[in-house]
Amino acid sequence: RRGYRDSGKRKPFLIPDESFGKPLKELEFCVLEKRVE
Repeated sequence: RRGYRDSGKRKPFLIPDESFGKPLKELEFCVLEKRVE
């Protein structure tokens, strides 16, 4: 998944560079929080 999150009907979401390097679970959490904002 290198930087992408599986999002069923939505297109893959590219995680910002600042998020790279974090654990996968933390990465997905970060994406979910950013999608909410």
